[in-house]
Amino acid sequence: MKLSYPIAAPDSHVNLMAFTGNFESNLDAIAGIGYEAVELLVRDPKELSISYIDTALSRRGLKISAIGTSPMQAQDGLTLLSPVPEIRGEALERTLQLIPFSAAFQAPVIIGKFRGKVNSQVNCTFQLLNEIFYDLCNYAGQQNAGIVMEPQKYDNVNNLNTISESLDWINEMKCSNLKLLLDTFHMAFTESDISESIRLAADHIGFVHLADSERLVPFCGDIDFKNVLKSFRETSYSGYYSLEIKQFPDSFQAAELSYKILNYISTL
Repeated sequence: MKLSYPIAAPDSHVNLMAFTGNFESNLDAIAGIGYEAVELLVRDPKELSISYIDTALSRRGLKISAIGTSPMQAQDGLTLLSPVPEIRGEALERTLQLIPFSAAFQAPVIIGKFRGKVNSQVNCTFQLLNEIFYDLCNYAGQQNAGIVMEPQKYDNVNNLNTISESLDWINEMKCSNLKLLLDTFHMAFTESDISESIRLAADHIGFVHLADSERLVPFCGDIDFKNVLKSFRETSYSGYYSLEIKQFPDSFQAAELSYKILNYISTL
């Protein structure tokens, strides 16, 4: 398994399910545990230096698996479907600015809760969401970059919740660089059979978040991870798996336990 762990970019100052705080020290910890890559969580692309990030990663033999947008929503309250036009515009601008960064590291941009909620009363319609994704995918395609959309449970967003409806949407959008992020925690709420949904999405998996029930380390909760991982192996997916879990008792111990468990299981 190609394992990745989330880390907040240096300009993010909000609690996340990731290493936060001193960026360099956190990279040392992630590399020391044995991870191959980091899922970089970005607040504002204008605050990032491609050369700095590249040097910091290269020194530790790390890559970027994907680029997350969660700090934009969590710290600055931005969403692509905000009812406030100025906020909506800033969210779109930052996402567009992420794409050259994404292309430089050949890592997809993740759009999860950051997409926001559909609200037809303020013209934040599903049609607008489609237009936003189409424009992002078109721009990303010009730079050989990709976008992954994360289906999430119903109390997070009110659109594209299940794997089935998300696959219908992917087929409707017809963007070759648009794929799905499968998150096992969310799938436990939205799917009647997680393993079957993984197999259903096989040709459209762009990234994976692993987390057990209650956002615990895999194999520490109620999800049948033995069958979940078997199902991923049966698909054509060969990308990274990232851990989106509670940082308990702290990030290092959560990351280390996850790494040890998943590496042990992969040898069986």
